[in-house]
Amino acid sequence: MASPNAIQFTDLKVTLVTPPGVPQLSEQAIADNAKFQVVAEVEAEDAIVNTLAPPFNIHAVVTDKATGTIITRNISGTVGNAPWNVQSASIALPPIPAQGAASDNHLYEVSAVLSVGAKNPEVEFAPEDVRFIVVKPL
Repeated sequence: MASPNAIQFTDLKVTLVTPPGVPQLSEQAIADNAKFQVVAEVEAEDAIVNTLAPPFNIHAVVTDKATGTIITRNISGTVGNAPWNVQSASIALPPIPAQGAASDNHLYEVSAVLSVGAKNPEVEFAPEDVRFIVVKPL
């Protein structure tokens, strides 16, 4: 049973994008010379966005499975204010630099978690990790 002040939110999904003008080879392949971003698709009940305005934090971990290198990205704010000022929002985390030719054919995995609320926050993990490979550009 949720506590009386529990914040109910319904969804966290993670995707990858490259910035405008940077070609993305596919959803599963990023060119070794392309920077990219983790994008969190979040959704909350209307009352949370328009009334409660709790703080949120999205934390993503990108792991090069070949070398064990870990890259973290975070974004925080308040539900109801940009970038999460509507019930369903796409929130881009800070860009990750191009991984370079030394990372060609390396498998990467992205995990993400969303926490909403200041005390005893509601926590939602992305239901699936995103996997992709770094490849030579076209």
